[in-house]
Order: sequence, then C-alpha cells, then structure tokens
Amino acid sequence: MYYTGLTSDPQERLRAYNQVNGHHTSGQGPWHFDVLIEFADQVRAVKFERYLKSGSGCVFAKRHLR
Repeated sequence: MYYTGLTSDPQERLRAYNQVNGHHTSGQGPWHFDVLIEFADQVRAVKFERYLKSGSGCVFAKRHLR
C-alpha cells in the first residue's frame, strides 16, 4: 500500500500512522518511507501532491517512485 501526503513533520506523521489509534491507516502498517520529497515552499509541495494524486501523476509515481 502506498500513501501520498503532505506534512511539515514527516517523522511525526510516520509515528502517528504506525500507532493504532483508529486512524484510517491503522492496521495497514507498519509504515515506512520509500521516497520522501522535500520542497522549499508549500505552494510547490501542494501542487506536486495534487499531481501525484491525479491519473497521470499515479502513472508517474508507479513508474518512477515505487
């Protein structure tokens, strides 16, 4: 299973997802990072996240990131 998301604190997000706390990702882990991409500004990060969640972005991620 793959997750695409946006956070300012990746380590905290990973810790939270690996806790069993009723979140929609609990029970599907343990989660770990395969690819972590950092951006200098939030606008570019949001645009790239939206792209990765689009049809062509999913194809791109499957080919280059997974």
